Amino acid sequence: MFKKSLLALSIAAAATMSANVMAAEESAAGDKYTEALNEFITGATLSVVGVTDTRYRTNKNRWGADPSAETVTDLDYTDYNIILGFQSGYHKDTVGLNLAGYFSGSAYNRGGCAEISQCDNWNQADDRNGTFKLTTAAIKLKSGPISGEVGLIQGGVGTIGNVWSFVPGTYRGAKAFWAINDAWTLGYMGADYFTAPWQLTEKDNHQGGKNSFDWLHSLGLTGNINGISLNMGVGQANLANTNADDNTSFKFAASYAFDNGMSLGFDTYGVDSETDYDGYGAHYGLQFAMPVASWTWDSQLRYTSTSNGAEFAPRTVGGYGSNNGTWGQWWDALSDWNQDGQVAWSNRASTSFADGWFAYVGVIVANGSDTGESNSPAIQWDNEWAVNGTIGYSVPRGALKGATIRLHATHLERDLDANADYKRDDVRFQIIVPYNFL
Repeated sequence: MFKKSLLALSIAAAATMSANVMAAEESAAGDKYTEALNEFITGATLSVVGVTDTRYRTNKNRWGADPSAETVTDLDYTDYNIILGFQSGYHKDTVGLNLAGYFSGSAYNRGGCAEISQCDNWNQADDRNGTFKLTTAAIKLKSGPISGEVGLIQGGVGTIGNVWSFVPGTYRGAKAFWAINDAWTLGYMGADYFTAPWQLTEKDNHQGGKNSFDWLHSLGLTGNINGISLNMGVGQANLANTNADDNTSFKFAASYAFDNGMSLGFDTYGVDSETDYDGYGAHYGLQFAMPVASWTWDSQLRYTSTSNGAEFAPRTVGGYGSNNGTWGQWWDALSDWNQDGQVAWSNRASTSFADGWFAYVGVIVANGSDTGESNSPAIQWDNEWAVNGTIGYSVPRGALKGATIRLHATHLERDLDANADYKRDDVRFQIIVPYNFL
């Protein structure tokens, strides 16, 4: 009965719409309005993504070196995001609009800031369940080989990257690109304000509620020479609330893909900062990947160095969640693998099965730290290692194409100098459902 009624209603609505079209063949605002609207809509996209993230993470001796320490839970939650995004076409092939934002909240949260829904510093902001955050509101422009955006935007130029949750963080600023030719693109970005995805305003951040920089900008160049892909950048930040010298960041990456599926790469990201490193700090990375039967083996090596022995953060301004860089390696294995003098080696095997199933398993090993993490300098360790893995399913076709379920787990251990056990375990289950209206 319901289906028949719905069908009848649809037919009636279609007939009414047809009658209206016959009665008014032109817009009341005139033909120029219709032309402009068509240009704005042509090429436009309107999408929504629904996300649930359930996570349970425990640790033992994370902030101390007590041989009798008990295992404690530091994350236990189920959070949700409803992400909305609209990208217009270009009016007169020149100007358009990008908008994005998301609703977020917790079904439950028995720990601190989950970084999936809104937080107040390191605490979960339970009173903000269902809150909407505008992440992107940018006018976009293009003219010949020049394009750009201004407003609330995301990174991705030179040394300026994105702080990610399920959505990226938000810079207030502008960026522009010049397609020099088919092989090379020059980009520039500048911003005076940033919030991480889980922060509504700067008052919620981890730097005392103040923006970490007055001005952050970067120049980037990407291109290709004889099949070698290159990505280079230099950036600078005028630090806020201090008389310290500006921070300067550097990026260089090169990669080459062979015809047989193998690839080689090099990546380095460095920061010259008297505030954070009393000089220069950097990551240096090598990458090798090759197919092995139906799997892909990805091996990555990393070396970290800082002038003062501090741990290294690959971003122009060191404060957590205050901005991000464009360092390429990410192992999703609880440790940051970023201690001065540390050599870390990651090996991952990944595959895609039939009908949308996929999986990977990884192992990371590294030497230790003589100084410890910045927020726990008393902790020192001889070595650390982790194993992790993911299995998931992505709908390959139909109305729910791209909908994904994903189960991820990690186990991390460190051999502490204090003869105490250090362990962390993490289990995470995610459901991601995208839908495109346009």
